[in-house]
Amino acid sequence: MAAKGRTNGHVLGPEAFVHLDVISAFSRFQSPSTPQDYVSALIQQFPLNEQSASAPRPALALCDWGLHSSVKMAVACARAGVDHLAGLRLRVVPEASWHPWAERPRELLLLAGDEEAWLSLVALSNKAHLANADFRGPRVDWRDLQEHSAGQLICLTGGPLVGLLTPLIEQAADPSNPIEAVALARRLNDLYPHLYVELAYHGHPREKLINRGLVALAQRLDLPVVATNAVRFARPQDALAHQVLEGMGRGRRAEGVVPSSDPDGDDLPVVSVDSSQQAQAYLKTPDEMQRLFGQLPAALAATSEIRQLVKFRLPLAANTPPERRYGPAMLFGLAPVQDADQQRLAELVEQALPERFAQTGRGEPSVQVREQAAAEVRTICQAGLAELLLVAYDVGQFCKHHGIPLAARGSATNSLVAWVLELVQAELCPIDYHLDPQLFVHEGRQDLPDLDLEVSSLHEPAVRTFLARYGAERVGTREPAAGSLPAVGTLRLGINVSLGARQAVRTVGTALGLDPVRVHSLARQVPLLSSPGAVEQVLTRSPEMGGTLSASSEPGRTILRVAGQLEGLPHRFGAHPSAYVVSFYGPGALSWLPAHWVSNDRPGRGRFGAPVTWR
Repeated sequence: MAAKGRTNGHVLGPEAFVHLDVISAFSRFQSPSTPQDYVSALIQQFPLNEQSASAPRPALALCDWGLHSSVKMAVACARAGVDHLAGLRLRVVPEASWHPWAERPRELLLLAGDEEAWLSLVALSNKAHLANADFRGPRVDWRDLQEHSAGQLICLTGGPLVGLLTPLIEQAADPSNPIEAVALARRLNDLYPHLYVELAYHGHPREKLINRGLVALAQRLDLPVVATNAVRFARPQDALAHQVLEGMGRGRRAEGVVPSSDPDGDDLPVVSVDSSQQAQAYLKTPDEMQRLFGQLPAALAATSEIRQLVKFRLPLAANTPPERRYGPAMLFGLAPVQDADQQRLAELVEQALPERFAQTGRGEPSVQVREQAAAEVRTICQAGLAELLLVAYDVGQFCKHHGIPLAARGSATNSLVAWVLELVQAELCPIDYHLDPQLFVHEGRQDLPDLDLEVSSLHEPAVRTFLARYGAERVGTREPAAGSLPAVGTLRLGINVSLGARQAVRTVGTALGLDPVRVHSLARQVPLLSSPGAVEQVLTRSPEMGGTLSASSEPGRTILRVAGQLEGLPHRFGAHPSAYVVSFYGPGALSWLPAHWVSNDRPGRGRFGAPVTWR
């Protein structure tokens, strides 16, 4: 008999199976696991040893409702030696301009095989969030899919219970011969030559029925099938947290949780047997997937085939030269424009240096000072920061002409170039204080420095308006095509507002069907202003605190344990109060940066809303 976790006495390596259908906590109320959680769970399956040294690197595809988690996933994968496959999960509807209450969007997964395909994902993500979203989430229709299908896109039809083909298979007279789904599958195949019919099984009877229809459909149209586990959380012990999150998203009790029938009991919630099927949606090992889909070896091999097709990797600033960093210069061939900006910065510093010295009563700058300024400009240009200094200079000139106080802070105060461009106060010349300019930027520095400019909150609206106009003047002037997004030059930086400790305790108790009054008494045991980990501290250090619910007994202990898993997860989207992204030239920021609509009203319809992007 083979040992547990082994196949014929041999543990399968990362080349045997790749998870392609994974969703993270950055899709609201869909998962309790962050990109780092998934990467940590994956590398535990493939520990470093003599055998794994020659094996291929593990790979993982993350498909959220947007691309705002892609950078975090790419960073986590790069640190752990894992290949990140960039993907996007779409909610497809017949017509995005309609918003019927009974609408039931179906899922479609797309993976970017090359740079052009990545830009198609960015366009679809922005269209889904900025133009078509409603209160239920982002949406696209077939027109959007056809308009943004350039590049090598690998398409998965979605999980059996939520996929695009599922309704037609379930409604077919003979689910094993779904004639009605053939036309839709052919239409998808015409749009995406790399189309794979996705199979997944968590033990639900509906999944078995739908999988049979999907296999029959794939055989009839000669389409490849691919096995996934429709991953919703990283570890099996996260299943209850996932159910609670889904209950929070629906605004009612978690699915599978029923109240206690004993009126004199402890009001302990009971999890039904049917809900145990959802506990299978974790990051399974290749051996577990082999046991699940051993009768379909082609479906398992297709995951490695897709991995070979996905060549695109997000270029991270830490290990990418400036000329290959992510941006318009790399994506749209704007390197000559970038060279012109570097030349402008050099000329600007050369001209402003004697003027700045004369204004501050320092006379003529010496040859040594000129050489230091020129060397610093070269270092800034080599680091790819010329545009950053030029934007800061233009903002500084706007503030100067309108009498707005402005001051730079941080490592930029060590820069002679920043002082020459009047971003640093005249009395804080770095030469007088013998400050080393390498504290700001130096050759070989992997992380990029910040250039923080401070203005008073009274003048912030004026500076914000200037930045919006400033970005609009530097994008293409062509008229946008009908139905496409406008050319936007400036975006605010988006942030994720985390779920607080007390709020996590209250929402978990409500999702488990407990009395809100009793849950509130338990939540008050958590400090009001707490840092991440406060729930865990209450659970371990203060188990005997009073109240109608105690941390040392059930159900209080379960509530705190689940709340500790949800504490600090992204809860809603917000905008950074003063950080902006400016797209120099090119077709605009929305053509290469994924964005969301942050508004007090419904997505895409807020009167005071604004699109934001992510770092």
